[in-house]
Amino acid sequence: MMSLHVALDDIQLFAGREGEDEARRIFPQVRAWTRDAESRKAVWHAGQVFNHAKAFEKTRLRDFYAVAMYHATLVLWVWGMVTSGSSRQSGIATPVGSTLPQNPPPQIAFTATKSQAKVVLDGSESKSTKAFVQLGYGTPGLLTAVRPANEMLDARPSSTSEVFTSLFDSRGVMASAAGVLKGNFPHTKGSLPPLVANLSNLLDELGKLPS
Repeated sequence: MMSLHVALDDIQLFAGREGEDEARRIFPQVRAWTRDAESRKAVWHAGQVFNHAKAFEKTRLRDFYAVAMYHATLVLWVWGMVTSGSSRQSGIATPVGSTLPQNPPPQIAFTATKSQAKVVLDGSESKSTKAFVQLGYGTPGLLTAVRPANEMLDARPSSTSEVFTSLFDSRGVMASAAGVLKGNFPHTKGSLPPLVANLSNLLDELGKLPS
């Protein structure tokens, strides 16, 4: 479903598959895509890939499934980075971390409130996700699992909490994806399947790129 609303070749070129020159050449097309409602449909379905991946049976998130996860991550990362970058260049603040002036006019307050609402892409469909896909309302993001630093490896899943990671946080998106991939192999001692390890490392490197 995600692939129906995005040209994955363009996304991979922008991510640097064939070098910086090709990434620069494809940028106008990618930017035009992010401004279209089709991109929000792709982003929603990419979030659902995360949703299903987190529920996978342990050690099954490999081969085709790992590549699908990688593609979904690229879609979310590119959309968030290009959208936030375009907003900065146009002088329009992105919803992340933005604050309202005191006593704003009603219409401005309504619009800002809509843009600041958190839209969980890797959860169930809701009014907020429909408003995002159809109208562009809200700040889309993922629920990232966070475990206490002093927690034992064999602790029960109930001790894991989740925090909202906005798509405008490019490093956070990549870290969330890598966490899902690695989390599917909880008892692996430093030796992930080669493809999973390579994809996780690649996501980490992309997450370090300046937006």
